[in-house]
Amino acid sequence: RLLAGIESLAKDLTSIVDGKNISFLDAARSAGYAKEHNDLSSVFLKKGSYFAFVELHIEQGPILEKEGTSIGIVTAIAAPASIKADFEGTGGHAGAVLMPNRNDAGLAAAELALAVEKHVLESGSIDTVGTVGILELHPGAINSIPIKSQLEIGYSHKPEEYASCEDMENGVKVLALTLAKLSLQ
Repeated sequence: RLLAGIESLAKDLTSIVDGKNISFLDAARSAGYAKEHNDLSSVFLKKGSYFAFVELHIEQGPILEKEGTSIGIVTAIAAPASIKADFEGTGGHAGAVLMPNRNDAGLAAAELALAVEKHVLESGSIDTVGTVGILELHPGAINSIPIKSQLEIGYSHKPEEYASCEDMENGVKVLALTLAKLSLQ
C-alpha cells in the first residue's frame, strides 16, 4: 500500500508508535533503512507505472524445510480469531494457604490453555491451530497465589473450517467447562 501511494499509510508509519514509543520510520532507521528520508512518500511508485503486485511470504514454520521443498504455493489463507479470558480467584501467601483450600486463578488459566491444545489436536484438522500467546498472572510474585489471570487464545482455521457452527460451539464448550470447574472450587 505504501508503494501504491497511500498517503494516509505514509503518515501513520511516522506517527503511530509501538509500546516503546518507536514509530515504523524510527525502527527502519535503527535497522539501517531510510537513513536520509523523513518522508516515506519518497518510496511511492508513480501512478500507472505498475499493473499488479506479487506479495512474497517467507514461511515461518518448518514444513517446506522438513519436506525438502524449496518453494511452495499458498493454497488458502487462514481465518484468525481470538478470545480473551479473565479469571478471578482468591489470593494469598503461597506458603500459608494449603493446596486443598486454594482457588488459584493461574491454574484455571493453565487448564484452559491445555484444553485449547486438546481441542485443536482433536479437531482432526491439520490446518487448525490454537495458541495461548499471552498469559498474565496477578500479582505476579513467586510466593503469591494468583488472584487474577488473563489469557488470550489465538485460533486460526482455513476459512471453510472457521465458519463451522459445530467448531465454534465446541470452542465455547471448552471455555464454559473450564469456567465451571473454576467456580466449583
